[in-house]
Amino acid sequence: RHSRVLTVTQTICIGLHFFASGAFLYSVGDAENIGKAVACRAVRRFYFALRRFLNLFITFPQHTRGNSIKEGFYTVAEFPNVIGAVDCSQIPIKAPSGPNEVDLQVQVLMTLSLT
Repeated sequence: RHSRVLTVTQTICIGLHFFASGAFLYSVGDAENIGKAVACRAVRRFYFALRRFLNLFITFPQHTRGNSIKEGFYTVAEFPNVIGAVDCSQIPIKAPSGPNEVDLQVQVLMTLSLT
């Protein structure tokens, strides 16, 4: 490991890795071949950049009370205490094969369309 400046792309990847996996900074740093302090600074930069767009992409209805939103989600899908949902696309990927096959962590995703 040596001192080097991270690119914007590397900073974004480190931030996404940290927040998506819930891993410790040590794990993120090891995966990217950087130290914990560098990973911490990258995650911090990513977080502050992301926070600037918070109000643009994350909104809550101002005219509807929280309890009626919860009741609406429960009526549609029987999910208790839900006040919001994230709209996204899921893209299936093929698992890699070869010597790094055991490094793959598998997560089971269940999807419910509320539209």
